[in-house]
Amino acid sequence: MEKSIKLADESELKAGLAGNPDLPTIMLPVTKESVYGQEAEYLKLWGVDSELGKHFVEGLMDNFQILYFDYEGHRLQHPNPENLTPESIVKDFLTIADEMNVMKFSYYGYSWLALIGLQLAIRTDRLESLIMGGYPPIDGPYKEMMVKHTNKL
Repeated sequence: MEKSIKLADESELKAGLAGNPDLPTIMLPVTKESVYGQEAEYLKLWGVDSELGKHFVEGLMDNFQILYFDYEGHRLQHPNPENLTPESIVKDFLTIADEMNVMKFSYYGYSWLALIGLQLAIRTDRLESLIMGGYPPIDGPYKEMMVKHTNKL
């Protein structure tokens, strides 16, 4: 099932729900739309699977129900920098879950979307588990990132 969902900024995002509803649900906000033709051939030159989102969902459907959408792609097409805050994004994700009738879910995110998963974990009791990729949530180099660099190239 796919559905267009209106977010807080009035933009609409396409979300899908696939798999057995009796299985645990995983929210995947990282699911890119498949591309074909010349664009797909270009991606393949760089080693990118032009149907990665589809393959990601299909690979997990045997054991999970999958709530999928491409939040990053949506924000690139519908920028909203003044409201790109943890509170706003969490509200969007919970709206998506509500609209798809998903009350409890696990979450997978990579990079900044992994950090949004951490924000979900502290802002709702609907999260059953959190899978973060691409950046260490604990013992990351946070102090070093805050140091102002004055070296000039």
